[in-house]
Amino acid sequence: MRQVEKLDMAVEELDDALKAYFDGRYYSATVLAGAAEQLLAGYVMKHELTPAWSQMRTAITKIANGLKAREGGGAKQTSENEIGDLMNRAYNNSKHAGKKDHTIWINPRFEAQEVIDRAISNFDVLFTRCDYDLPDLPLAQRFMMESVEGVRVEQGNEDDVGSALDGNRKMTAQASGALQYNLTQDYLEVARAALTQIHGKVPAGGQQAVPELSNELANAIFSVVSISIVYSFLALESFLNYQLFRLWARRNDGSEESARFLSELGDVPEFIRLKGNDKVREVPARLKTICRLLGYPMPHEAIPRTWQRLNDLVEASRHFIVHPFPDADYFNKNMRRMMTETTAGSYVGVVEEIISFLYNKSGRSIPVWVTENQLIRFRGVEFIPIQGRT
Repeated sequence: MRQVEKLDMAVEELDDALKAYFDGRYYSATVLAGAAEQLLAGYVMKHELTPAWSQMRTAITKIANGLKAREGGGAKQTSENEIGDLMNRAYNNSKHAGKKDHTIWINPRFEAQEVIDRAISNFDVLFTRCDYDLPDLPLAQRFMMESVEGVRVEQGNEDDVGSALDGNRKMTAQASGALQYNLTQDYLEVARAALTQIHGKVPAGGQQAVPELSNELANAIFSVVSISIVYSFLALESFLNYQLFRLWARRNDGSEESARFLSELGDVPEFIRLKGNDKVREVPARLKTICRLLGYPMPHEAIPRTWQRLNDLVEASRHFIVHPFPDADYFNKNMRRMMTETTAGSYVGVVEEIISFLYNKSGRSIPVWVTENQLIRFRGVEFIPIQGRT
């Protein structure tokens, strides 16, 4: 007998699950991946983080109950336990049988995909930590690459076209259909929608009240502005990350872009390791590297004013919001820039200009969502009066 680290078991099970999946043995893949997922979840929770299964269960429960609330009718709320049982149904039925339950209706490939995806998510959380020396899993990269093969560029109502320049994700929801998530658009819409009026409580039949300037109102304004700044940055980062990922995924296809990639960044087997390279670690450097790989003009030369604003406004302000510290001069300098010296819309404007620049250089038309909201609108933000304040 010998002592065995459960993490080693999980890695072996996940690797075997991936081999079974690509061999078309989906039942074995589901059971092995489910075991790996649960073992890896224990290590994730050790670091006070939330495993993929728990995150998904909570999200699905909220969506289900939100849809019920929209439909009305007083339908019974769905519990997290019910969603959890549904998520575990295929896994449990793949390893248990009673006296009567000898058949089950499932989509074997889809169920295997779901469990493997969660196991890989837990693995990735641990992979990025210094606590563990986890091995590369080439089949995990293959799995994730094939999961995004449905990526496309949206061009109004035109047909789908393939391109290295792509900001959309297509995520398979079930065998008969798909949900599409464009994270860049989603973040941009929030960044623009946050630039809305702040008003006091509106009495019945009255007009919107404009609150007087105060410390509380200044903090409320900063709260809204910070949303726009952070989500502007998220929009640009998600767009550039995906361009880099697609270039990495095609690094050995023999194209000019792949040759540039290998020369510039090398044949890195794991995308997550690539993100530590100085040439792509920070957003401005990542943008320049992507332009070099695609053969586009350098942004600091082609759009110098936008490039300067990217560094001075978006990057600096985002860094201050995410990593603040109370040095008086540093604090006041950043607050002055964000609250008095810069128009709030300038942040999202920088991102719009950069994405538009990349679309133009690709020879493709700029999607409407790059400059206009198509999904959401915020109708003001209510400023909560402080009770008893004179």
